[in-house]
Amino acid sequence: MNEKTKRLCIELGYIFAVPLVVLTIISIIFFEHGLYPFGKGTVAWCDMTQQVIPMTSDLKDILSGKAGLFLNLNNAGGMNMIGVIFFFVASPFNLLALTVDKIDLVYFMNILTMLKMMACSLTAMIFLRRQFKGTSPVISACLSVSYAFCGYAVVYYQNSIWLDIMYLFPLLMLGIGQVVEKGRIAPYVAVLSLMAAVNYYICYMIALFCILFFALICIRDKKREHLATGFLFIVGSLLSLLLTAVIWLPSLLQFFSSARTTSITENIRNEDFLTEFQSTLPLILYSAVGIVIIAACAFDKKAMGRKNSTLMIMLGLMFIPMLAEPINLMWHTGSYMSFPCRFAFMTVFIMLTICAGLFEEGSGHIAPYRKGISRFKRGAAVFSGVGLTIFCAYAVRKIMAINAETIDTYSRRLWADDTSLAIEAKVFFAVTVCFGVVFLLHKRGLLGRRLFAGLMCCFVAVEAFASVGMYMTGSLKYSYEKAAAVRDVYRMEGKIEDDDFYRVKTTAKQFDVNDIGAMGYRTMSHYTSLTDKGYMYTMKRLGYSSYWMEVGSHGGTELTDALLSIRYKIGLPGVGDDCVYADDNYGIYRRKNTIGLGLVTDRDISGMKDLEGLDRMEVQQGLYSTLFSEGEGDELMTRYEAEPNGEVIVTQYDDAVEISPMKKDGEIIYKIFVRGRQYIYFDCFDKATSNLYEKIYDSFSVSVDGLEVQTNYPSQSSNGLLCLGEYENTTVTVVIKVHKSLMCTSFGVYGMDSGKLEKAVAEARSAELNEESGVISGSVSAGAGDRCVLFIPYSGTLKVEINGEEVGYEKAFGDFVAFDLKEGENSIRVTNHPMGVTAGWIITAVGALLCGGVYILRKKVKLDDTVYSVMRAAVIIFGTLVFAAVYIYPVIINFFGVKAV
Repeated sequence: MNEKTKRLCIELGYIFAVPLVVLTIISIIFFEHGLYPFGKGTVAWCDMTQQVIPMTSDLKDILSGKAGLFLNLNNAGGMNMIGVIFFFVASPFNLLALTVDKIDLVYFMNILTMLKMMACSLTAMIFLRRQFKGTSPVISACLSVSYAFCGYAVVYYQNSIWLDIMYLFPLLMLGIGQVVEKGRIAPYVAVLSLMAAVNYYICYMIALFCILFFALICIRDKKREHLATGFLFIVGSLLSLLLTAVIWLPSLLQFFSSARTTSITENIRNEDFLTEFQSTLPLILYSAVGIVIIAACAFDKKAMGRKNSTLMIMLGLMFIPMLAEPINLMWHTGSYMSFPCRFAFMTVFIMLTICAGLFEEGSGHIAPYRKGISRFKRGAAVFSGVGLTIFCAYAVRKIMAINAETIDTYSRRLWADDTSLAIEAKVFFAVTVCFGVVFLLHKRGLLGRRLFAGLMCCFVAVEAFASVGMYMTGSLKYSYEKAAAVRDVYRMEGKIEDDDFYRVKTTAKQFDVNDIGAMGYRTMSHYTSLTDKGYMYTMKRLGYSSYWMEVGSHGGTELTDALLSIRYKIGLPGVGDDCVYADDNYGIYRRKNTIGLGLVTDRDISGMKDLEGLDRMEVQQGLYSTLFSEGEGDELMTRYEAEPNGEVIVTQYDDAVEISPMKKDGEIIYKIFVRGRQYIYFDCFDKATSNLYEKIYDSFSVSVDGLEVQTNYPSQSSNGLLCLGEYENTTVTVVIKVHKSLMCTSFGVYGMDSGKLEKAVAEARSAELNEESGVISGSVSAGAGDRCVLFIPYSGTLKVEINGEEVGYEKAFGDFVAFDLKEGENSIRVTNHPMGVTAGWIITAVGALLCGGVYILRKKVKLDDTVYSVMRAAVIIFGTLVFAAVYIYPVIINFFGVKAV
């Protein structure tokens, strides 16, 4: 083996040893806490159980052909899943999930998180060894491990796809280095395109970073050999933009139709200037080793060098939004619900990169080992370094043990607080002080390089154990319970044997709404940032529970359940007849009133095209009258009047209801004599919004015949129509306790005639359409003037074919689909082709051709320096404009804008 090969093998050994170190640390922690694969605990919670696991299950079904991509009826009644897939689960690592049963995905998340953190350390090490060859490989390894266990990784790992962007970022920095130093754009284009494909949302922040960073480089780097940097940045970025159009274009169009879009200006005006620092500071507090190194070298009056100085400026730009909320909002496209500073992995990595540069031989910041010092001083330095390292490890371990009951605060509320920050501040202080002394001893030449590197490894390990212990392991009991709860839900997969089209609902919010579709059942439920606004607002008006971007299948009425082809419901075990599956936790029951997919009617339905302006009782009556009523006076719904008692005043206005209790917990009492059979419903609803919290929440407690049905209604988990039961020829007493004054648009207790409903369902004509892999098809014989009402969400990109010929369709009943049938036999086929897909493919193809063209032209054409200078100036100007838009505009709006009330 020659010397060059030997050095390469040693270098590769260091590089691949780093992820093994990460694996070892995580394995020790998982073993200690009984987490899979060493126990039955899971690190999954929050978005990981609400979205990542269900969306991974959806991905498995899509890739195996069990569900459609463009029209997925397992989510939101029929949803385009492109934006969802490339928002949550478009990770190369997720292909491993194809080998895992859905019931075990909650454990697979432990392995997935471990693999991605290992990848973070690996790519960081590759970058540091390529860019800072004069830095000790052990120091580079320490910085790489520190990146893998930084605050961002352990706080935000439940948004698993963000870890993918995190491990790709060092490779992007390598690509940027290739652009600046060697004039090569291929690596930059390749990595930037991969990041856009993996997660287009965080890639918006990557784009901001690149614009600012390249503008800064163009300002500070005046070397003639780097004159082409601006030009190459523009060309490379445009090529990446074109190459990934097939992903970001349809996803962006889908985002604009969702309920997530908000007013950026209003958001900025109404926020405090400072961020919630209890939640933002932890993202960097576990990088205390890096902070110490930079702080000690920044004030030693030695030159930082052009590269490090540029990075220091960029570090400042990336740290400012961690403190200033208006700027932070601009980094998040103007709004976010939780998880502030989603870009902070870049802040951490730049900081660690600077550290690597400061350790390079010849940087002048680290004095050579002083061999001529006395044995006493040398011994004292060694004793101090080793002693402080041991003390730090002990102190941090003690801090974590003492606060074991409170360290998982974040997992309970998604925001840190003063208590959790105080714990982290103690850990940060212990590491900062102890490592600070050790580093200063090394910096002054009193500690040898090898000993210092070994001690630094120990400090990084201490931080790793602390960060994982604070945010990933949490409560052992909760970890076991969460894993068991998720597995209990997925145990219901495949328990319904029914070849016809059907949907499934829940009787309450018993588990995450995405889990129904994840089990492979078609449902109206969905929760991601891509939930369509029109669909969500229609489901609210129909009486289903919904908040923020989440649409649940619980709520509604027997009528709407029938129209939506909901044939099965999931509830508590042993409750109700027609049970098709039951275990100790859940039961699946067949409903008695169901209409197949594709309601056929010869009636005029144009009067119910829109549901706005109607209260929820009027919506139910309107559906019945339009589709089934036998004439004037045929009423399905009965509005009941309360007994007057003076405790609560209910005032009905033209478009609102005011409820004013005269005393605390004043009662509204309904004494109802039920004639025949009726379902009784209670409702309180205001406006269709995507608000996280509504003013009407927690207004009532409801009881029937002395038995409490629900407290604090409506609420986030239950704000649809509240079914109080089915009754026959009896007197029912409904008591509504009013906890506070409120205004709403829909309020009251109603009865739904069971007999009329059952008659309507029995006589309803259905096309009995079915669905397979996102294609709805079937045949029906129709008469003159017949129409088909398809209860799937309306989209302008649907394609409806009858007998092979494409026909038009229109919106019906708020956000569903209706189209005319032809007299005689109708072979129906419905598909979806999302807006932007075709255009995206064309643009991507053009981008691929341009990549080849650019490669050939760069070989044959030499541009004049004037062109490069103009492009350089353009990058600087554009970067300046972006800086003004992100850093100056929001501050002005926040300071001088009028606060919205």
